[in-house]
Amino acid sequence: MAKLIIVVGLPGAGKSYYLDNHTEVRSLARDHVVHDFHSGAIGDLSAPEMSQHFQRLVLALHHGEDCAIADVAFCSGDRLAALKRAFQACLSDVELDVRYFANDREACRYNIERDAETSGRELDPRLERLEEFAAMYAPPNGMCVKRTRS
Repeated sequence: MAKLIIVVGLPGAGKSYYLDNHTEVRSLARDHVVHDFHSGAIGDLSAPEMSQHFQRLVLALHHGEDCAIADVAFCSGDRLAALKRAFQACLSDVELDVRYFANDREACRYNIERDAETSGRELDPRLERLEEFAAMYAPPNGMCVKRTRS
């Protein structure tokens, strides 16, 4: 049975770092790892099936190949539930392995600010998204991955 690893966390939580550095994920084919699942969605719609990556990942999973995805939108319980339903509707036998980061605003803010300093990326929109998603994000108790960087 193929496995879809779903990494959930606030902006700046370390989702991309996790996808780039976790041993299990690093062993996956490069095109089976998606950092921003909803980026460039068809018609900019939020339905998982509208992601430019959805069909490719369904095909890979159908062939028994593991995949991994992340998106800040999965902090919304409704969006995460829709994602699970979409993949389960296409694949009767797929393991959905959800890995949550803690709702730690201060650590995320620090990471966003540090990244903005080193990369020159815009800071304000990312901090606004942090506040927006932190207000709704409630990872299950005892289910959070350990941070791999500070």
